[in-house]
Amino acid sequence: MFTNASSRPQIVTDIRLAEFVQHVLDNDHQAATLIVCATKERFVEQLLAACIDTPTTTVDQTQQLSDGETAETEPAAAEKHGLLEQPSPLQLANSRKVKLVFCHDLTHLRAYLATLAIPKPHLEPTTRVEETHHQPSLLAILNPIDIHRFTTSFSAQGLNRTFALAVEAAHATCKHLIMVEFRECQHREAEQAVEGYELESEAVPATALVNPWDEEVSILNVTTKSFGAGGRGWVGRTVTVRRIAERWCVFSPFQRRRDQVQS
Repeated sequence: MFTNASSRPQIVTDIRLAEFVQHVLDNDHQAATLIVCATKERFVEQLLAACIDTPTTTVDQTQQLSDGETAETEPAAAEKHGLLEQPSPLQLANSRKVKLVFCHDLTHLRAYLATLAIPKPHLEPTTRVEETHHQPSLLAILNPIDIHRFTTSFSAQGLNRTFALAVEAAHATCKHLIMVEFRECQHREAEQAVEGYELESEAVPATALVNPWDEEVSILNVTTKSFGAGGRGWVGRTVTVRRIAERWCVFSPFQRRRDQVQS
């Protein structure tokens, strides 16, 4: 379960995409709305890649043969996740307790959160009565940092605005907010224009292996076009994404069941 005793919005860490989806599917007692910060096609691609885990090998990339020639070693066999045994995206979409929402850019994400934040007085009493006997339903945002990347809002100002909208939406709908950033899903493909900028493959930063929550961002939104969206042309104070998020949420490592840890 993702519900925190403090009832504060959570940022769940130390969990992979396939593991997260499996946990949501296995939790029959908690309804969930999953806001995926990607297109449907991109999400399926990421989920499929997450379900196929190729273990690393300590063998050298090439083996020296007796005649002096070299030959590449065969890659280690990939281990497939249990989600591949069933059409998990279809199961998610058809589930009575799980709602999938795809937001392919930041504008759509903020618009959807703003729609949720509209007060619904005629629904709130019933919802609160049900939550006194059951777990509050989840409002989960998947990859909230990545959707800001390569935009002018990849800053403390832009992230803070989105996080505030998410908290407001969760409060208005009486849901428990969690946000999850999957490190294996970093850096969206950005061949198309994003907020008026044409990006090239070189635009992917060299911080790909850094924990997204520990990345440094500028205080204010990037407003100049001379360096492109998300560029490092600005000069000034920076702050980590973690510090911004801590204003709204608590960081909670994912608690695995004992049987999962032992296996």
